[in-house]
Amino acid sequence: MERRAKLHGSGEYAMNPVDCKERAAEYRRMAGDAPNSRVRGILTDMARTWDRLAIEAEIGHNSGPQVRAISEPVATHTPPDRR
Repeated sequence: MERRAKLHGSGEYAMNPVDCKERAAEYRRMAGDAPNSRVRGILTDMARTWDRLAIEAEIGHNSGPQVRAISEPVATHTPPDRR
C-alpha cells in the first residue's frame, strides 16, 4: 500500500496517529521476518519510534495542532578523488 503524506507548500506534512500506528505495526512485521538479530533490532527500534510519534500525534490531535515533520534536503557528499 502506497502512503502519501499531506504536503504543505513549505515542505511540511501532518502526521496522523493512525498512520503512525500502522507504520509501527509494519516495522514489527518486518522485524519478525528479519534475516538476523541486528536487522531485527533496527526494525524493532524503528517500530518503537513510530509508536512514540503516534503518541505525540494523538496529543497534538487532542490538544492543538498536529505534529508536523519538516522535510529538508539531504546533503550529499562526494568524496575527493584519491590519486
